[in-house]
Formats: sequence, structure tokens, C-alpha cells
Amino acid sequence: MEELQYKIEIDAPREKVWDFMLGKETYPQWTEVAWPGGAVEGDWKAGTEMRFGGEGGGTVAKILTADRPSTIRAEHTAAISEDGSLDRESEMARSWIGSREEYDFVEKNGKTELTVRLAVPAEWREEFDGGWPKALDSLKDLVEAS
Repeated sequence: MEELQYKIEIDAPREKVWDFMLGKETYPQWTEVAWPGGAVEGDWKAGTEMRFGGEGGGTVAKILTADRPSTIRAEHTAAISEDGSLDRESEMARSWIGSREEYDFVEKNGKTELTVRLAVPAEWREEFDGGWPKALDSLKDLVEAS
């Protein structure tokens, strides 16, 4: 697994950033620039499974930690095939299972520093290095405009 990290400062309290980043209605808005058609299903609570999907499939992750409004920790447990079925057997799924995502929201002087940390297969680095900065800029724009 390769460790990746992305940071952004957003001019808003962390509760607002949390709500926009993780909201069922707002999640697809900020992810659209990097991962078109993205959607999220589930409840951001420890022990639950979330489904992340977009054009051509997605992933399933178990929420390990959900401490609103400061921390989310998740581990991917399956891929989602184009037909919507769970995939734990394909080479892509096996490489993805066990990857992790962590989101930390730290408020300083009314602004939020959002840090995204990933532990992912090395072959995903290019996609995430291209996608996460765009997605975080989109999130910042949406939050600060509201």
C-alpha cells in the first residue's frame, strides 16, 4: 500500500465542512469533478458499511471510526462491479480490499483544515493525485459559497 495525503483549508467551521463532505446530497456535488456520477449510500457511523459508486462501479468500506465532527476512518472491504454486485474475487478487488481512507477536520480560528490520508495500491496514485486536489477545491468552493 502507498500512503497519500491531501490537505486544504476551508473558511468555515468544521461541522459545516463535515456536513458538506459527507452529506448524501452534497457528496456527489464535490466529487463530480474528479469521479463523475459519484454517490454514497450508508450511514457514517462506526461499524457500518458505506457504498461509494460512480460510472462503472465503486467500492464498499467499513467505517472504523466516526467521531463527528473531527475524524472518519474507513477500510475498504469489497469492490462493486458495473452490474452493482459485490466483488471480492477479481484481481482489482483483491488489490483494493484493505485500503484505508482517513479524514481529519481540525478547526483553527473559524477555518477548517481538512486532511485526507489514504493507504492504497500504488497503481491508484496517479488517479488520486489528479482527483483529490480537484475534489477538495470543489468542496471548498461549495462550502464557502453556501
